[in-house]
Amino acid sequence: PLPMPLLPLLSSGRLARLTASGRRLLSSTSGGAQPPKTGILMLNMGGPETLDDVGDFLHRLFSDGDLIPLPAQSRLSKYIARRRTPAIREQYYRIGGGSPILKWTEAQGRAMTAQLDRLSPGSAPHRHYVGFRYARPLLEDAVEAMERDGVQHAIAFSQYPQYSCSTSGSSFNALAAYYRKRSGASSIQRWSLIDRWPAHAGFVAAVASGFGQSWIGWGRRNGPAARCCSPPTRCPCRW
Repeated sequence: PLPMPLLPLLSSGRLARLTASGRRLLSSTSGGAQPPKTGILMLNMGGPETLDDVGDFLHRLFSDGDLIPLPAQSRLSKYIARRRTPAIREQYYRIGGGSPILKWTEAQGRAMTAQLDRLSPGSAPHRHYVGFRYARPLLEDAVEAMERDGVQHAIAFSQYPQYSCSTSGSSFNALAAYYRKRSGASSIQRWSLIDRWPAHAGFVAAVASGFGQSWIGWGRRNGPAARCCSPPTRCPCRW
């Protein structure tokens, strides 16, 4: 089970089924293309794509009680966002004028669904949807697109490897709140959740490979000094 209870519409930490009610919405897919059978909702914090987006991004971020619980949240969030916007704009300006997270999430989504179409033709076609918590495209807009497209099986896929109630949990709560406003009505037949994957073999191998390559490169550059260092075998009890 999850470390925190999700809202009632998400009936378990691993799998949620939202009963379809009413007629299926018309697909937004045009040109005779086959509507997606499986939709994968890629959940993440997001980031301002342009400098003009920074203020709204910060306001949404500080308004989220799951991430940063504040007294008088609605008032304080506006005040803090307004105060922090100039400094954060400057930081994004220094890295090119915006966050690259949407660009890379889209690229990962396209590669992921292409691979899934090859590996699992029975659940194809697959389509990815980006659902950010604090920047566009917002989670709610992505779910609306999935409903319009006639997705049969939706997978809410957290992009955070480790679970936290302030990150993945916040996104799942927002997903449940979206359907609560709709009284649970959905054209999507089934929802599944991927809420954590820190011990997945592929992820562990990728992290270990990157660490190993960096360690070897550092050793080559530093020569004998590298042999004097090693990872700690235990945590110190005191300093």
